[in-house]
Amino acid sequence: MTDMPTVVWTEIPVTDLDAATAFYSDVFGWKMLRNEDGPNPIVNFTGDMSGVSGHLYPAGPFPVCDGPQWQFHRPV
Repeated sequence: MTDMPTVVWTEIPVTDLDAATAFYSDVFGWKMLRNEDGPNPIVNFTGDMSGVSGHLYPAGPFPVCDGPQWQFHRPV
C-alpha cells in the first residue's frame, strides 16, 4: 500500500476525437469504445487497466489553455 493518491478515472478533453482515439490506442495500447448515446460522443477506455479508466470527450478550443488539459479523479 502507498500513501500516494491513486488515479481511478480521467477525463481528457480533445479537439479531434478520432485522432485522439487513434493516438491513445496506439501509444498506450488501450482498447477504446466510442459511445454516441448522449448529447455528445465520448470514447471510453476499456479493457484491463488495473482499476483505472476514463474517457475522451470533445471540447475546445480552449480560450485560456495553451497546452494539454487532463482531469483526474481519485478515491477518497
